[in-house]
Amino acid sequence: MKKEEEITLFLVGSKYFKMNLNRLIIQTEGVKNASDIEYLHRMRVASRKLLSGLNTFAEAIPKRKMKIWNSELRYLAKSLGRARDLDVQCDYLKKYLKNIECDNHKRGVERLILRLKQERTKRQNIVVTAVASFYKSKFHSEVNEVFNSKPYRKRLTSKRLHEPNFIKKINSIISKKINDVLVFEEKIYDSANVEELHEMRKANKQLRYTFETFEGYYGSKIAGFIKVTKNIQDHLGIIHDCDVWLELIPKFIEKEKRRTVNYFGNAKHFSSLMPGLNHFIKDMKKVRMLEYEQFIKLWKEIKTSGFWDSISNEIILITSQSK
Repeated sequence: MKKEEEITLFLVGSKYFKMNLNRLIIQTEGVKNASDIEYLHRMRVASRKLLSGLNTFAEAIPKRKMKIWNSELRYLAKSLGRARDLDVQCDYLKKYLKNIECDNHKRGVERLILRLKQERTKRQNIVVTAVASFYKSKFHSEVNEVFNSKPYRKRLTSKRLHEPNFIKKINSIISKKINDVLVFEEKIYDSANVEELHEMRKANKQLRYTFETFEGYYGSKIAGFIKVTKNIQDHLGIIHDCDVWLELIPKFIEKEKRRTVNYFGNAKHFSSLMPGLNHFIKDMKKVRMLEYEQFIKLWKEIKTSGFWDSISNEIILITSQSK
């Protein structure tokens, strides 16, 4: 027989999975039609939160379902991910293009936008196929089957949510997510550690999702934790975006030059693209340097405040006060 805190986790997990699955489903037509990039963005976020939920609510999910659900969600999230990245890149470059004052710098950025748009158009078929595959899977029906099971048709009462053993369980879940972030701390003080900064970004996002999972049950005070993780995420996100550009542009230059030579027989027409592309690289390096400095400053302030060390006690205090 399940312990009471395990049943409570199951009930919270039930609400979490049903809510995010519904959020995913209502984006479907917009994603298929590609009528607005926000549809795909919201579906991607929902798929990621469902993936995060597999970890947070692992004890509440039958092991026989865990591997299958993980595989189905990862396939969907990965398919949506590349398309979303292209949407964001195109949107960013369009805004960037408007602020270019030198006409000589525009051609390279315009060509880059063209190629990214072409890739996004091709990617749409992959997105539609992935969404169709997800709907053909049993994920939807199995989530309802698992979380509507008769043995656990109990109410998610305030008393359950404030039982000491359940609070202890929440602390255990959050403490693990915090450790997943802090394990990269030693490496972040070197701006050249691109991979570690990226991994910290992903771990921090999972921590934020976990805070958001429990925010609705324990009052607005937990929003302070979310604000801190969001600030970290914002800085690391921009750093990562710059790293992606700085890796992408040299590859784009090589590929586009080869394409030009194959078409014209020489690289003469390609040279007009380089001023804009070189200027963009220079700008991204500058943006990255500034964001990295701001991130390190923020990180030191958070650490000095004792945020990470005190969070466990603060959660206990918040949950006991919000009865």
